[in-house]
Amino acid sequence: GDLVNISVREDVMERAGFKIADILTFSIGGQIQEAKITSVRPDLNDSGVSVAFVFEPKDMQHYYHIYNMGLNVPPVHKNALYAFGRQYPTITIDSLDAWLEKTKKILTQALDGAMAILLLTLLCGCIVMFAAINSSIASRQKEAGLIRAFGCSKKLILGSVWIEFITVGVISGLIAIVTSETLFYQIQSIVSDVTFTLHLQYWLPVILGSALFVGTLGVLGCKAVISTPPNEVLRRAE
Repeated sequence: GDLVNISVREDVMERAGFKIADILTFSIGGQIQEAKITSVRPDLNDSGVSVAFVFEPKDMQHYYHIYNMGLNVPPVHKNALYAFGRQYPTITIDSLDAWLEKTKKILTQALDGAMAILLLTLLCGCIVMFAAINSSIASRQKEAGLIRAFGCSKKLILGSVWIEFITVGVISGLIAIVTSETLFYQIQSIVSDVTFTLHLQYWLPVILGSALFVGTLGVLGCKAVISTPPNEVLRRAE
């Protein structure tokens, strides 16, 4: 066809290296159409508009074209919409409900799988921590027995155990936060092209929860250290 004018989106111009007055060639329905870039439009991605090339309506009248429009119809009015479609058979009505429901189901299954993996990881971490405690239980008992033999109270030993494992829990929570934020950054900024924001509202609950959880497990694992009388420990050492 004859040379026509088009407007190109700004980000497309930059990525493709186009310039004003460049001639582009399009294949529309098997017909070759040349177009001259006469204007540049700003990128309106945030508003949901993502049209890369805009032709003047008069230049496209001799081509076969389809008009598209989107509507948000409440479920109670879906039957009326389908009745309208039956009255006008040239209008095609596509419902996205089934597609959205399927997508939601897939995402739910993926989240359930990720949660199961996280729970298994947590369980493995607990097992490893109990194994580490059991491997050092003999030396812990000797240390606690000697300290109590020199007049140290059971309460002080319990407090030192709490401090030890709460510190481990705080460090674990910080590692979890850094790892999670890094993962979210990669997903939002690199994969989904979404502006990344820190999830500050979860930082304190995660750290406190991790400290309490690990501290409780540590104290339960070291119960024998705290409850064993010092004279029994000293007899074993002999």
